[in-house]
Amino acid sequence: MIIYNLLYNFLRIVLLLSSPFLGPKTKAWMKLRANQDIFKTPVDPSAQKIWIHASSGEIEYAKGLIRDYKKAYPQSQIFVSYSSLSAPSLFKNITSEVTAFFPLNWDITSQNSKLLEFIKPSILIFSRTDFWPNLISQAKKRNIKLATIAANPKMTFLSAFWLKFACKDFDFFSCVEEEQVIFLKNFLPNTDVRYIPDTRFDQVFFRLNQNSLVQLDQNKKLMTLGSTWPKDEEVLKQAAAQLLQNKFSLIWAPHDIKHAASLFNDLAKLLPGKKIVKLADYQPSTDFDILIVDRIGVLADFYRFSKLSFVGGSFVSRVHSVMEPLCAGNFVIVGPYYQNNPEAIAFKKMKLVKTVNNTEEFLSAVQYFEDNKDQLKELKHRTESKQGGSLKTVQAIVEILKS
Repeated sequence: MIIYNLLYNFLRIVLLLSSPFLGPKTKAWMKLRANQDIFKTPVDPSAQKIWIHASSGEIEYAKGLIRDYKKAYPQSQIFVSYSSLSAPSLFKNITSEVTAFFPLNWDITSQNSKLLEFIKPSILIFSRTDFWPNLISQAKKRNIKLATIAANPKMTFLSAFWLKFACKDFDFFSCVEEEQVIFLKNFLPNTDVRYIPDTRFDQVFFRLNQNSLVQLDQNKKLMTLGSTWPKDEEVLKQAAAQLLQNKFSLIWAPHDIKHAASLFNDLAKLLPGKKIVKLADYQPSTDFDILIVDRIGVLADFYRFSKLSFVGGSFVSRVHSVMEPLCAGNFVIVGPYYQNNPEAIAFKKMKLVKTVNNTEEFLSAVQYFEDNKDQLKELKHRTESKQGGSLKTVQAIVEILKS
């Protein structure tokens, strides 16, 4: 820990000294580190306090836990910290259950001690990843319980080295794959390590049970192309004409909505005469061949209206989450880069996800799923059976707190 603290502080000072020459995003990230609003929050000294840390998107794995814990212990106070500029936009549907959302400062003793003394949590929970070693060390000195939920660790030497360093004093560690339990127990012998179904399944189904933010014609034969990058689009553009000829209408959501305008122009040139519409111009009565999604936060709702999806990033380096389309009842097609996603791996074995390398294979996968629509019942059964991880995690956390 001494070496970590010395190295971290050296890099922090270098960053502070070079701040006048850094870009706006880095400056904004550094400004976030100076935020002190958390200390204005009323803290009830008699309430049990839970502190959850989620870098950014990791909050999705904690939302089900937060809801179930607050339901069981309504008088408790739940604090959620984050470290990414993009995190606040993800908190909208969980605000009523949380006492405070706040950015973590620097991972140094003075800042962490101040936070821990102010909140006085019974347990500090890390959602999936983003461990802060000094914060963990300071919590341990105060006999605060430590836990990780919904972890998906890579079973490699480097991963083992990092987890042994960061998590050796953890009381509880849950992971989303059964084989990871054996791997983790080898170097976390004093930690309660368990397999618990991925808690994000609960959050995805929770959202599916809410009103949709968009409305489409239920009778249309729709395919959703979600979170696509330019490399994904090179393959998909070549397939677009054939898909439209096969009576599909396409919902196309680029990963970067700033790219929506150029995608619209490219498709208009490639497919003259086709009805290509931006979501900004769309009304429920609007007919379209391709609907370009130029708004964030709605892609998950579009999956409700299709039965077949492609998930992007998979022709670049890392596929985006396939969980949302699967839970919405979509067969899923991905490119060759999918090994980062446990659901893509697991559902590929069940033939409910198909991996492809080019346009020809993509069209072949589309035809396969068209010919095997009866497997949608199996898909529904498989995804629904994954629910309940949040409640099991709550039960485990309660056990840890009582021990």
